[in-house]
Amino acid sequence: MPKTTLTAAAIERLKPPKIGQIDYWDSSIGGSGLRIGANDKRTFNVQSRVLVSGVRREVLIKIGTYPAISLAEANRTRNGMRITSAVDPERTFSKLIVLVAHQ
Repeated sequence: MPKTTLTAAAIERLKPPKIGQIDYWDSSIGGSGLRIGANDKRTFNVQSRVLVSGVRREVLIKIGTYPAISLAEANRTRNGMRITSAVDPERTFSKLIVLVAHQ
């Protein structure tokens, strides 16, 4: 997964992949990234680790899509997030429910 400094200009310059999707991680802010799909949909994400049933799992939390929300708004949302807990209702780790509180 490539790393870059995510700026408004950089987000506009990034090209979508021919197939599938690609994650660009912000080199200046750990765990913050932008996913671009082949259809050119751009989604801001935060990656975090949660403890579920005694096992630590990585989760990707969607913040919103660009340009519906700006980079500045995505950063404000990310800064205000606090993961409170995670639940695995089926005990399969395939569908985790992550509870997020905004400060």
